[in-house]
Amino acid sequence: MDTTRRDVLKLGIVVASMTALAALGLIVFGFLQHLNSVNSYAVEPSNQSSLEQQGLAFINARCTICHSSDLITQQQLDRSRWTNVVDKMIERGAPVKPEERKFLLDYLSTYYGPQRSMGSPSANTERQLEPNK
Repeated sequence: MDTTRRDVLKLGIVVASMTALAALGLIVFGFLQHLNSVNSYAVEPSNQSSLEQQGLAFINARCTICHSSDLITQQQLDRSRWTNVVDKMIERGAPVKPEERKFLLDYLSTYYGPQRSMGSPSANTERQLEPNK
């Protein structure tokens, strides 16, 4: 086989591989978008208990995809600092819809704010996050 045919064959393999990877990426993206629409937590909870339970579900479904729950539970940020963190995570691709942002910030600032102590609701919440994430 001459050099030109080999180069064309190599190029064909590269193009086919890139096409397959792009298709896989679209499939994964579509699946994540589907999960995102199925697991919507954009709600206005009527009491603290529902805020805590829905917040736990949201964190376990969305935030622990990329990092451990320890990264969240060790924080004691005020709402302004949580806003900065959440916005940065959204910019980096966190699956949080615009209408879910306020709910997430309410939850984080309530249960993982600077007022947190071992007797606070956030201490109990911390134990309910999925382990080993």
